[in-house]
Amino acid sequence: MTWGNDVMNVQRLLASGFACLIACTTIMTASAEEQTPKAVYLDYFKTFLSATDVNAVIPYMCKSVVKQMNETPADMKPMMFGVMKEMTPKEIEILSEKVDGDHATMTLSGKPNTTDPNMTEKNDGTVTMIREDGAWKIEKESWNSSIKSKNASPN
Repeated sequence: MTWGNDVMNVQRLLASGFACLIACTTIMTASAEEQTPKAVYLDYFKTFLSATDVNAVIPYMCKSVVKQMNETPADMKPMMFGVMKEMTPKEIEILSEKVDGDHATMTLSGKPNTTDPNMTEKNDGTVTMIREDGAWKIEKESWNSSIKSKNASPN
C-alpha cells in the first residue's frame, strides 16, 4: 500500500462519514417538523402516566408553565403531582384537533377511572398548545369530570 492509497482511503472514509451526517441531520429535522400537536400530546400523556414526579413532564410544557412549576414550593410538588395523576383519566381519546399557526386546541374524552358498576363517570378535556422554538408545548390542560350514581333518585 502506498501513501497515495492511504490518503484516498481516508478521503473516502471522510466523504462517507459526511454523507451519513447530512442524512441523519435531514432525517432528524424532518422528524421534528412532522411532530403534530396530537403526536406531542400523546407522547406527553404516555410519559405522564408512567412518571413518578413532575420533572418527567417538564420537557413537554411551555416556558410560562415551567416558570409556574419552578415557582411552586418544592415540598408542595409531590402532593400536587399526585392529585393531578389521581384526577386525570388513564385512557384518553382525542376527539378533535385544530391548528391555527403556532396555536393548537384539542378536545379530549377520557375513559372513566371508576370501576364501581353503580357509578357513571364522564371526562371531557381540553388542551391548548403553542409552538415555542419550533416545538409544540402544552400551555394548558383541563378536565371536567362528572360522577353520578346509577341508583340515585331524580330530583
